[in-house]
Amino acid sequence: MKTPIFKILTIITMAVLLSVNMTSAEITPITMQYIVEESNNATNIWWDPISMSTVPYNIEQNSTIAVEIVDLNDFNSTMDITIGNITREGITDNEAESALAFGYWKLQGLFGFIANTSWDVVISEFNTLNLTVQSVHETEGNFLGVLIDIVEFTFKDDFQTTTLVYDRLDGILLYASSEVLGFQLTIAIDSINDDTAYFRVDAPFGIFFAIALLIPVLVKIRRK
Repeated sequence: MKTPIFKILTIITMAVLLSVNMTSAEITPITMQYIVEESNNATNIWWDPISMSTVPYNIEQNSTIAVEIVDLNDFNSTMDITIGNITREGITDNEAESALAFGYWKLQGLFGFIANTSWDVVISEFNTLNLTVQSVHETEGNFLGVLIDIVEFTFKDDFQTTTLVYDRLDGILLYASSEVLGFQLTIAIDSINDDTAYFRVDAPFGIFFAIALLIPVLVKIRRK
């Protein structure tokens, strides 16, 4: 016969396993969809570094941008992006970063749709800039209805004004607003993997779950 202590330990183990499962899952490939909140509504130019040519495209306000990344765990992974009237397949994040001004020309490869998550290195390099406005904040933000840890970069010089907000854990771009010499684009995350639950439930949920399961057991033991 199983003892009450054994039952309690079993419940705690199940709760911890549930919590770990909910907090560690990463889904690849991953598809992110963004809503265009602001745009210059003009014909813009996308530079193709492979063919060394330009590709004209348009972005309308309230339209969507779809980005599919082959491997979220690989900072150098390729991606497909549908934006306005064009689709760019098998491109690097560096190409998207440059085309949409989701970064800074002196710090190529740190930002874009998937940031380098070596945050100490990124922040250190970012702080070497000497811009008119320059700040970085590590805080919490509510995205897709979930409160998560974020890293927010804001910078401005004579040509560019940009704000970039990332999920601290995975480096996913959650919000971006950039203006460069007449080009303007503001986007916000709208869904990840077609609204499939992506953001992890924090470990305290597992503890709460364990307590909830333990209460009936403890009451039963006390009555005995």
